[in-house]
Amino acid sequence: MDFKKLFKQVGAGGGFLASFAQITAIISLGGEVPTEAFTFLLLLMGIGGTSTYSLLQDAKEERSQKDLEMSKRLVQLIRNSYGKTTFAELMMEMDTPLPELKAKLDEMQKDGLLGMEVSNSGEVLYTVSNPISLQEKMDTHKLIS
Repeated sequence: MDFKKLFKQVGAGGGFLASFAQITAIISLGGEVPTEAFTFLLLLMGIGGTSTYSLLQDAKEERSQKDLEMSKRLVQLIRNSYGKTTFAELMMEMDTPLPELKAKLDEMQKDGLLGMEVSNSGEVLYTVSNPISLQEKMDTHKLIS
């Protein structure tokens, strides 16, 4: 169990709920409201706001990490298929909704991580270049060791 996340959730919910209770108490007092009541209200709202912001940042980081893992998995799948594969093959291997998968492939293509080719039969292939080993570089460039 993630106690840090639970603590943030309690802080966000509790802070805003206590703020609402404090506002209700201030309204019910009518004319004279002690300055401590406003100070306490600001403190409660600050706790709620800070906790909510922290939860949003955590969710953003989690989405970013998930996105990175998906990119790595896609590149690995294409590399394992000798550097070329179809959308249907990726769809079968990935446990991702089709619109999300298509959007991710388009994003990676725009970023230059993937390429596209059309096979002789007219099939669209997603491509990624395989890393060249040091031996292949030496043979290709005729480097002297």
